[in-house]
Amino acid sequence: MKNSTLDKIIEKFFTIEIENKSINIYMKGELFNLFNLGSFFCKCEEHQQVINIFKKTLKIDKKNIDIMVTLSDAYAYLNNFKKSISFCKKALKLDPSKRELWELLGDTYNEAKEYKKAIKAYKKAIKLGLKTVHIWYKLGSSYEEKGDLDLSYRSYLRALWLKPRDPIILFTLRRINNKKIELLKRKRQKKW
Repeated sequence: MKNSTLDKIIEKFFTIEIENKSINIYMKGELFNLFNLGSFFCKCEEHQQVINIFKKTLKIDKKNIDIMVTLSDAYAYLNNFKKSISFCKKALKLDPSKRELWELLGDTYNEAKEYKKAIKAYKKAIKLGLKTVHIWYKLGSSYEEKGDLDLSYRSYLRALWLKPRDPIILFTLRRINNKKIELLKRKRQKKW
């Protein structure tokens, strides 16, 4: 199977290493070289190549959280949310206290339109100490998509508290408020 494009690229990459008289680095650092090659494809946004390379890299270093995160991102970009979530969960098994992994899991669930699970992941990230404007805004967005305008509004308010006068957050709060007013009007009309 040496004829695949990936194998040709890897062979060329390692040949360059050999021409630079870095053969010892190649022999001892196959993981390092694969990781660099995978990072190159990340920058080029060649997500399927990233997956192919980092799967090989993960076989060498089975507990590398960074590789799992990169695979999760690549799968999410290709809309394969099931695999993306799977790699997030594998990374979380290795380090369940890493709040950025919980945020990534929430983002992936959000993209997969699994808002209840996204909310749970975002809340876990917040509980672990990740209290940024972005996490509160994402939590608000997930609540909004789920249809819970009150909790959505509260989450957006927390984001605004961290970044006062932010025009996007202010606009979003107005929009949520208008939705709530519209719902109240509809309820009143039904009573009449």
